[in-house]
Amino acid sequence: MEFGLKQALIAVSLIAIFLLALSIRLQPAKYGELQALDPFYIYRISEYMVQHNLQLPEKDWMRHYPFGDTKFDYYLPFFLPASIYLLFGGFGMHYLHFAIIFPAVMGALACILIFFIGRELYDWKSGLLSALFASVIPAFIDRTSAGFFEKEPTAMPFLLAGILFFILAYKRQDWKWGIFSGICLGLTASAWGGFNFPFLLLASVTFLLLLLNRYSLGLLYAFAPAIILGVLIPELMPTGFASPDSFSFLVCYFVLFLLLARFSAERFGWVKKEKFPWLIPTLILFLLLSTAFSMLFSDFVYQRYQSFTARWQSVEMSTVAESQPGNWDAIIAKTGTHYASAILPLGELNKIFSLWPLALLGLLLLFYRIYREREFFDFLYVIWFLSAVTGVYLEMRLIVFIGPPFALLSGYLLSWLWDRTEEYRKRKGWPIKNYLTGAVALFILLTITTNVANGWVYGGYQGPSICLTQLLSPGEPCLRIDENGTYHFAPGQPWYEAMQFLAEKTEPYSNVLSWWDFGYWFQTRGQRPSVTDGGGVGPRYTVALWFTDEPENWTGWEPWLKDKYGVDYILMDYTLPGKYGAISKIATRGKQIVSILQFYPTAIYPKDDKLISEFSLGPYKIWVPVNKSTGAVLGPAQLLISKGESFISASWINDVCSPNGIQRLGNKTPEFEGCISFASFGTFLIPPEAKNTIFTRLMFMDGYGLPVEKVFDNKLIKIYKVLE
Repeated sequence: MEFGLKQALIAVSLIAIFLLALSIRLQPAKYGELQALDPFYIYRISEYMVQHNLQLPEKDWMRHYPFGDTKFDYYLPFFLPASIYLLFGGFGMHYLHFAIIFPAVMGALACILIFFIGRELYDWKSGLLSALFASVIPAFIDRTSAGFFEKEPTAMPFLLAGILFFILAYKRQDWKWGIFSGICLGLTASAWGGFNFPFLLLASVTFLLLLLNRYSLGLLYAFAPAIILGVLIPELMPTGFASPDSFSFLVCYFVLFLLLARFSAERFGWVKKEKFPWLIPTLILFLLLSTAFSMLFSDFVYQRYQSFTARWQSVEMSTVAESQPGNWDAIIAKTGTHYASAILPLGELNKIFSLWPLALLGLLLLFYRIYREREFFDFLYVIWFLSAVTGVYLEMRLIVFIGPPFALLSGYLLSWLWDRTEEYRKRKGWPIKNYLTGAVALFILLTITTNVANGWVYGGYQGPSICLTQLLSPGEPCLRIDENGTYHFAPGQPWYEAMQFLAEKTEPYSNVLSWWDFGYWFQTRGQRPSVTDGGGVGPRYTVALWFTDEPENWTGWEPWLKDKYGVDYILMDYTLPGKYGAISKIATRGKQIVSILQFYPTAIYPKDDKLISEFSLGPYKIWVPVNKSTGAVLGPAQLLISKGESFISASWINDVCSPNGIQRLGNKTPEFEGCISFASFGTFLIPPEAKNTIFTRLMFMDGYGLPVEKVFDNKLIKIYKVLE
């Protein structure tokens, strides 16, 4: 192909888009630390592979100690960055710094792939706009920014390449593109549990085309090699969870059978041509009835059904924040432009240039194009959009999927709008044609500018969780590594202080027990194993039962605590009171949720010879009488429920859960039978169901009456040593 001015313009534009996407995603790199939770696990194993000739450890002793873990996770997020790092000699940097940068580079590459998909959707202008919007849309920045060393950044370029090659195989009727699609989909399935999305997407559009009697060789060349290789490649990997009998693969087998049946019927003349429209519906009905009937007699079929439904019925998954259902407001937040207000003086006008309304209009335009041109393959983009939105309503973590289709449809709409404007401009007898062209050009320019500003601001908000960035001095990183490879942590960071205590003040392989959330931090930054962690390994249910049991039953737990797991230390942190609802839900198998509420100081009122400290949470208020001079609590607190300017309910809190035990301050009625805790990190209302529990003793009472010794306390995090 001749490389002319247009090709040069496209190449320069793509380089600019790549650099923009990269610079937005690199902003969190200034902290020198990993984001979130899971990246610490992936980094630890990946670093091990760097140090051991790309070999996985035989057993990961840091997880589920003292039993360890041999399943690991998806292989590619460990192997790919480690192999690239070794292949290029480490790029002259520490592996941690490479791991921080790696997600941003992969995210920027994914944006470039969206250009080619957008070009196939409409034209090169659509491709460039789609790539640009993908580089700045918050939904696609979240999990592809520096430090988010997770599965999504590794998988996303392969996922998009798999879809792109599928499109090319269909349009060009070339099986070679289908093979490339299968390789990319197989690598996606070796990298991330989100592999279900592209497989089900391609199966859905293939199924729809067959149902509409739109079979072609291009469809066979695209789908068959994509699915066959996509299923086989994960089986060649040392680790992973993409089982050949997973639900998404079973759906693909079903569609592949229909596709091969349609091909065979035409190729070998098994069915008359006029009967082709009835072939697929008949086979579908037969297979569905056969599957439903076989569940009565086949354990294999029934177990596949159970495995599909079990995830949505899991009590544990229902307590994970990112597994909670999303809504349209969440989608607007990740595709809107309200962040741009921080640097653009447009105020509420910024919202006019949001991508979500453009994507919806682009969807309607695509429906019209399908209706008018009868190009039913374009349903691929429709299904992509609708399934991505549906995914958000199932789990918030899936919001990353809405980035590409929203960017594609927005780019398509603006490119189409410009083409129509150009058509009108060339017509004779249109006196306002130049004004119309100028207005459309201005709108496109403002849309681009606003979304670039929005993405830049949003990218700057990303950062680590283990390091409280608001405590850093200007320009100070969370973590610095000197030329000897020694880690230097920012001072005054509560999590780093706790992790350094574990690493330096405890014996190697001292086992740490806490709720599962921060287990990966203990293992990587604290250099100590944990009973459970965020990967689902370990006895979460048993830990929940232990936390919610009465302190008097501690002795009954010692065979589990000491003999089975050899727990040496228990860590309690400031986030755990807010998670007690999840802990109680898991402990009761979803039958009960008990919440510990944190109240915030709102006012101080003088009354007689004392002060009334007011703490509030929504309509609830707590009034606490305190000494004017010392601030000591003088008597029972009062729990009030307000409605407007008046109070509609009042009760007395006679008990305080303190390091000295449960202190009785009075006997006023009506009584709230729980207790109040004045912890160093907040004021908490503890309900009766949580009052006399091991959790409350450890969290609010310094382990009062339990065979533990508090050995670390920085006001936000406490560490107890379990006594013999």
